[in-house]
Amino acid sequence: MESLNSSDLSQKELLAVARLKTVEECDQFAANLASNTKLVQAATKRSVEIQLLSHTNVNQVVRDVWEVLYAYEEVLFIKHGKRLKANYTRRAIAKHGEIGAVERIVCQRSDDDDGFARLVAAGLPGKTFEAVVVKYPEHFSEQAIAQALGKLIA
Repeated sequence: MESLNSSDLSQKELLAVARLKTVEECDQFAANLASNTKLVQAATKRSVEIQLLSHTNVNQVVRDVWEVLYAYEEVLFIKHGKRLKANYTRRAIAKHGEIGAVERIVCQRSDDDDGFARLVAAGLPGKTFEAVVVKYPEHFSEQAIAQALGKLIA
């Protein structure tokens, strides 16, 4: 997703992706063009953008938290071929709020962090909660910042 530049796509491809209006349309588009990695990535990115449309009245850090969650759920979809929710993360957000949930997730032991590893493996280190912590350090504890930096540098 983030490794894909709009210059990687032709004007026709960009228009085709821009016409996608629902997550389901993105899924079908990606399935139809499964052999074209750049178009699958573009459809996945568009799916995340569509889901983020429901988060317009929140600050940027909260919006970025949801972007990470949706990107992770897209990685799960690609891996499993069906829509799965990141239920642990969604419950943590419901219980602790976006900032509190990210703080807890980032500070957990590294070997428990399947989401971080999957996003990095998918080429999305900038779409992790650790990247959000580093981008907005004023919202997080020193421990969370240190943990995030440690994971991103390793």
